[in-house]
Amino acid sequence: MSNQRPSLIDILRHIASGVAPMPGHAGSPAREAGEIVMKRELADLLTAIDPDDRASLENIRLPMLRKILLAEWGELALSDPSMQVMLRAADRLVAVDPKMQETLRRAVIALKSQQRVAET
Repeated sequence: MSNQRPSLIDILRHIASGVAPMPGHAGSPAREAGEIVMKRELADLLTAIDPDDRASLENIRLPMLRKILLAEWGELALSDPSMQVMLRAADRLVAVDPKMQETLRRAVIALKSQQRVAET
């Protein structure tokens, strides 16, 4: 198993794909559980977000990326300067790249769908 962790963009793509668990998490109960918690927290964050409303997606982009950063790297990552650089770079990429904007939209749809399934 590799010690290399996926990037924020890789995680966002994974969420958008709707596939679970993330590569590298399979067979690791702690990482799988962490992913489940992260997706639940992201879904809670997205309750009032319309995936077809561009302004809603712009407003939720950075909070989503922060939640992913926190879930994947822990509390200390939020104050680590190099992690902040990574966070800002990922945010800028999603902001300017139409393909990444679509990935964000699909991630929101997938998370909202998973939340509806969990509620039934």
